[in-house]
Amino acid sequence: MTTPATLDGALAVHRAGRLGEADTLYGRILADEPRNAEALRLRGVLACQEGRFAAAVDFLERAIGIAGQNAVYHANLGVALKGLGRAADALAALQKAAVLDPGSIDIRYNIGCLLQELDRRDEAAAAYQAVLAADPDHAEALSNLGLLHIGGGQPDQALPLLRRAVSLAPQLLAARINLGIALHDLEQFDAAAGWFMQALEVNPESAELRYNLANALHALHRYEEAIVQGQRAIELRPDYAEAYHNLGNAWRELGDPKQAVASYRQALALDRKNVLAWRNLLSTLLYSPDVPPAARFVEHRHFASACTAPAPRAVRPVNPDPNRSLRIGYVSSDFRRHPVARNLEPILAEHRRQGFFVALYAQVRTPDEVTGRFRAAADLWRSIVSLSDEAVAEQIESDRIDILVHLAGRFDRNRPTLAGFRAAPIQISFHDPATSGFSEMDYLIADRVLVPRSTVERFAERPLRLPSFYTHAPLVDAPDPGPLPAGEDRPITFVSFNHPAKISEAVLDVWGQILRRVPTARLSLKHRHRFSRPALQARILDGLRAAGVDRERLVFGADDVERRDHLALYRQADIALDPFPFTGSTTTFEALWMGVPVVTLAGRDMVARWSESMLRTLKLDELVAASPEDYIDIAANLAADRPRLSRLRGSLRPLLASSPLCNGERRARQIGRLYRAVWRRWCAAQANPSSKAAQ
Repeated sequence: MTTPATLDGALAVHRAGRLGEADTLYGRILADEPRNAEALRLRGVLACQEGRFAAAVDFLERAIGIAGQNAVYHANLGVALKGLGRAADALAALQKAAVLDPGSIDIRYNIGCLLQELDRRDEAAAAYQAVLAADPDHAEALSNLGLLHIGGGQPDQALPLLRRAVSLAPQLLAARINLGIALHDLEQFDAAAGWFMQALEVNPESAELRYNLANALHALHRYEEAIVQGQRAIELRPDYAEAYHNLGNAWRELGDPKQAVASYRQALALDRKNVLAWRNLLSTLLYSPDVPPAARFVEHRHFASACTAPAPRAVRPVNPDPNRSLRIGYVSSDFRRHPVARNLEPILAEHRRQGFFVALYAQVRTPDEVTGRFRAAADLWRSIVSLSDEAVAEQIESDRIDILVHLAGRFDRNRPTLAGFRAAPIQISFHDPATSGFSEMDYLIADRVLVPRSTVERFAERPLRLPSFYTHAPLVDAPDPGPLPAGEDRPITFVSFNHPAKISEAVLDVWGQILRRVPTARLSLKHRHRFSRPALQARILDGLRAAGVDRERLVFGADDVERRDHLALYRQADIALDPFPFTGSTTTFEALWMGVPVVTLAGRDMVARWSESMLRTLKLDELVAASPEDYIDIAANLAADRPRLSRLRGSLRPLLASSPLCNGERRARQIGRLYRAVWRRWCAAQANPSSKAAQ
């Protein structure tokens, strides 16, 4: 038997999928002819198919040593190196292949895929565009280029590419999924859900389709259906970390933090570096009354350890002049219609008068009119939507920022892991209700109530205490509070417009006892659309049934209304009940502005003291309970005192408007003094490296 015939026979067996037999035949050929380059190459390809990438690299490098000018050999080596996780070497091999065969569309396409995997987005896009210049009907390149646009925050540019990819290759699952994602990112949620459902008719066993359908259903507030689809995705792919994470999000929206935490932990067991799962786990733990402060601190430190920067960065030279003008940077996804923005805007307006240079690093995918105001108020505006943490850190260093302020790091689309890159000499956490966990985060801004010196709560940061924390501009668009709804012949209406995840079994037990003490009272619950869900309503009813509260005494708000209409709902409220241990902040301020007193239970942690901080600033200490029993007494006694409620109805708004809570200029001066103080402390430490001054 001649060698060519044996090679042809081995290749035929290989193509038939009989890999073990083919490998034996390739081995026999090479035993007789060790320098048979094609046999070495084919044996390397077979090893790749079996996931034996180290053996594949050995065979392919030997083949290249014999026939090094063959582009296919280098392209195959690139695939094997990629399988070994040697991405940079794989790219070099593919680029060598492209030099040897510059007209190969497949090689150019594979280079684009690898560049995309390496997050070298611009280069990947150029590679796909080169493919499409040669072959405009290359559906895979169209699909991947569309995905790059989605990742860059440009789903509108992705849409036509993905529609064309699907029309050219209806069987290409990736294109179908990417098209649905683009529709979702354009907030065309009904269209996205419909598209995924249609695609599932063709691909019912696709875990990815079910995962993305669950995302669309979640955006449509159809949480129960999202859970069903998420669970089916996990059945199809038990190692699907992202599906577990999104399942946790749906449970949390339904007000079940225990189920949410369990799902997040499953996601992290599969993917320890899943930043979103970490963030949502840490946020949800704040809702849980049974998590001790020490255990919560350990969880935050684990997060920082799992998601820290890959390597220490060189420290750029900084002028340690304690009196020079400071460059302050703020990082946030909330430079838009958002509670954090409403707290920051009055402060930011004053920074320039203090001589600060202000740079805003915006993770804002959908700008609005508030975004425009922030952009106008800043000395420097940087969009960081499509940038990696490392790229953002390099930009901040280039901008010579002295103090970098991370706003509400664990929430929304914020970037808490950016802290690990130490992009500025001083880093401060602001508007986060617990520690970041990062040793690189130097300070956390709070006040004397949020973080008293006697606190048992632990922080990776050094707390900086303002006289009071919360700041909000007067609500000029709010309607008048109106008279007290509960006249002499009308029942009291208690309200809570907080997120349902804050309403634990312990909260429902206390509220049930209040409703038993005030047997004619009603309880109105609303948070955007969330209380419209039957599963959530059933949980609330079950929790109150032990106190004898029936359905007729409960009002569930279902509509997601505009802000003025939301505030107008307080015109029908007499007393607001604050949840615990995660108390209200914006909800507390809005209730007080509308003349509705808020009863709160002071807790042990920062997250449990937001309302207390506001009420004590307003000298309304009598609304702050020290125990659940005290909370019940305060609420019940207040409900029995209509004259007092009427006085509060008329006095709370002017009291709030004239308080430090609405004095942005004063708060800006206080924060500015903090910035200057920590800067001087840092400068002193540079002058005396042995100093124990905190940095």
